[in-house]
Amino acid sequence: MKKRENIRILLFFSTLMMLGLFSFPKRSEAARLFYSWPEGEICKGQEIRLDIFIDTEERDINALEGKISLAGEALDLREISEGNSFINFWVETPRIENQEIRFAGIIPGGYSGRKGLLFSIFLRAGASGQGALRLEDARAFANDGLGTELRLNYYEADINIRETPAQGQVSESPTIIDNDAPEKFPILLARDPLIFENLWFLTFATQDKGSGIKYFEVREENSLDGDGGDDWEKADSPYLIKDQDLTSRITIKAVDRAGNETLSVLEAPNQALISHNKAKNDIIKIVLITLALGLIIFIFLLWKKARKKSTK
Repeated sequence: MKKRENIRILLFFSTLMMLGLFSFPKRSEAARLFYSWPEGEICKGQEIRLDIFIDTEERDINALEGKISLAGEALDLREISEGNSFINFWVETPRIENQEIRFAGIIPGGYSGRKGLLFSIFLRAGASGQGALRLEDARAFANDGLGTELRLNYYEADINIRETPAQGQVSESPTIIDNDAPEKFPILLARDPLIFENLWFLTFATQDKGSGIKYFEVREENSLDGDGGDDWEKADSPYLIKDQDLTSRITIKAVDRAGNETLSVLEAPNQALISHNKAKNDIIKIVLITLALGLIIFIFLLWKKARKKSTK
């Protein structure tokens, strides 16, 4: 977990530097994160949608990251939707792990606004009482070419949950309607001495402005084996390639929360090795066929010779 966290931080700042969004950080003024959820009482067993917004306080930002944790046992984190987020590129797509949500994203060109949607959280009220969401390790960076770090002010989202509803006071459960597939996306092949010990890996990301990306799946099909490839398996970016010879065709599937899918394909990068092995296999086949024909001819000649002797 610690190693993956270091990789995530390295990728976050490497991406900023590559895009010219970051140089040397300085500390400056603040932006503000705040929450919004449906009006009305929330009762045990109910599902609610909580939206997280940012007010940049008239500053232009191009990156932010943080962690949201759940306090108390009254609420359960169920789903996350980054559909309609102002984030253009997620370095770490928001996901739930041990009742925590980590996120990191960038906005090339910057963003400034009073109520920019970061992402939405779907929760279930599992018991009566009080639940709270807390923001930790949060920071934003100004779109000023200097990587100026902005303080992120926030307050806890305290949510009271009743055992049973009062008449006419129940907030409506959220619904998502999404008929559009995630956006098409590129697959980037790379390696770096600081990531996966200089082994080949892939990076990928996309958006879904409807329900948001739920997960990615990866499938490697080795061009040399001809066995149809591995089964689909869930994966995150960066993804360490199993076939380090790069002779596999790799397909990545992005699936949104409504079940819509988009596929991207990276053809086997090492075509030279594939061609070499194909040529070698062709030579082996020719040699085997020649030997087989030679053996057939030899057996035929022996049979013919034996037949002549038997007729004398």
